[in-house]
Amino acid sequence: MMEADINDVLGSNASGSFKSKWTKFLKSNGASSKELGYFDNYLNNIYKKIRIPTVHAPDRKGLTNVDALRFPFVHENIKYGWYSFVFLLNIVDDSKMDCEENWEIMSNQAHGIPAQIDEEDYPDYGSITGQLNKKHLDYFNEKS
Repeated sequence: MMEADINDVLGSNASGSFKSKWTKFLKSNGASSKELGYFDNYLNNIYKKIRIPTVHAPDRKGLTNVDALRFPFVHENIKYGWYSFVFLLNIVDDSKMDCEENWEIMSNQAHGIPAQIDEEDYPDYGSITGQLNKKHLDYFNEKS
């Protein structure tokens, strides 16, 4: 969505990379350092760590950093992309939406996804892999 949105706003004269288009748009429209940081978080943690390796994977290997797919990580960084999108809408539509309030509405009301999550509710499977493997092997050893 982020790539299509910036291209739609900039039109056929848009040139440059995804990063340069968004950065130029944000800066030319008075984005604060906090707002620039939101985009950087999205860029580095969703676009570069998940989207690019999945969509443009060398040798079609796909994503190799599975830790990037942990729900809390994805949730937090998609939120930052959403904040950048709200900034864009505020400029294009001459509105004054609050990005955090809009995230709450979009998450809780429109999609039924909590706007804030407790990371403890989502286990880090990497840290419990050994325990899961042991349970798995114990189960099969018990059956044999």
